[in-house]
Amino acid sequence: MAIDGLWWAEAPADETVATGWQATFREHYRPEVRAALPLMVARSLDPVVVAFHQAGLTDVRVSCLDAVEQMERAANSEAAAHTDRYVLTATKTEAR
Repeated sequence: MAIDGLWWAEAPADETVATGWQATFREHYRPEVRAALPLMVARSLDPVVVAFHQAGLTDVRVSCLDAVEQMERAANSEAAAHTDRYVLTATKTEAR
């Protein structure tokens, strides 16, 4: 199971115009680190699902965590506005 969001889906491609939390985050995730984390910049869940399949997982399912989003928006509407949250579940078949 993986729980995350598409944090960079709305981020500007040009790093020089990143502001706020994205600019701070980019300071900690330098280009060489981001190059090793290709799903970090995914703009849809499609490449994530493909990566799960390539890892040998089956029955990959994506569900939106609406209740988590609602709770976050109620607690802090500014922070919660960044991205939707998803859970991906899958099955790993034991090798025989």
